[in-house]
Amino acid sequence: MLDASIFARACFYIFFITSSLHASMKTLFLQTLTLGLAGLLGGCAEHIIPLVEPVPHSALRQQVQSVTWQQASGRAVEIAAGQNGRAWVLGTALQAGSGYPVYASSGVGNTSWTYLPSPAAVKIFAPGKAIDSTVAPDEPWIIGTDGVPYRYSGGTWNSFSTISQATPPPFPIIDMAYLVDPTDAHYSLFVLRNDAVSGGHSLYQRQGNRWVNLNKGLKKIVWDTNDVLLGIDTSGTIWTYTISTATWSLDAGLAVDIAVNHSSTPPYAGTVGVLGVALASGGGGYEIFLADGPLTSSWLWSMQPAGAIRIAEGENARFWIIKNDNTIWRSF
Repeated sequence: MLDASIFARACFYIFFITSSLHASMKTLFLQTLTLGLAGLLGGCAEHIIPLVEPVPHSALRQQVQSVTWQQASGRAVEIAAGQNGRAWVLGTALQAGSGYPVYASSGVGNTSWTYLPSPAAVKIFAPGKAIDSTVAPDEPWIIGTDGVPYRYSGGTWNSFSTISQATPPPFPIIDMAYLVDPTDAHYSLFVLRNDAVSGGHSLYQRQGNRWVNLNKGLKKIVWDTNDVLLGIDTSGTIWTYTISTATWSLDAGLAVDIAVNHSSTPPYAGTVGVLGVALASGGGGYEIFLADGPLTSSWLWSMQPAGAIRIAEGENARFWIIKNDNTIWRSF
């Protein structure tokens, strides 16, 4: 039997040695050490857990396996997709000098695009029945070059600035997310104002017909579950905001973009996709990681064989990405 004090000292020296090694050498050292321990402990070898290079997060549930990416037609600067597979993109040709045209996929899961006349846009967002059951699956939102959100309904784009509001809206904005508010059973709109604060841009929530500053700086927001908003700040840190308790928590990992798949079909519900802060070795943009969610500090990442500059949810566990050459891809 190995003496406990000796084992403890051995663990300390192992930690000290491996902390100074390059990642590839560290892996080789740990694997070699595993084999050595197996030989020393003899009959207990079958109970040894192999020592391997740690992943960014420990296992939460099962690891999402590598997916296959298929290129769609066209090029885009932004993309959004609904849970039914319908997608919308902003094309690459500038309109009015600063915004982009909107195109819609011609059918669910279809990757050909139809021009959708609209104000020049800088961001596009997909509708979602899980957010608001009154939102039809073909009614996306955009942020115009004026920094005002517009909703597509009945064949026209309707400015959100015309809606009754008890307090001045925080326009212009640079990002938005809608989310079910458990306190009133209606969807709640979160926006990032086009200003500059620590961490990014000021986060506001629409509560009833009032706008409330949540005193948080972020550069990207998406909704996760009915009671959770996710955000990324300028350092790449991922944050979780729990609406019912109005509390923030810090999540592990760094990212430049994030998307959550809201399929209600197990085991896909809550699958999360992020673009890391390191460039992918194969090109295309930032490294892509998928995880079998929901988001917690114990995610297990699965690196994907592609790089991208934008990521958006699709149906089931699928995601859409845009690469740095503006090509559009869909996972299978």
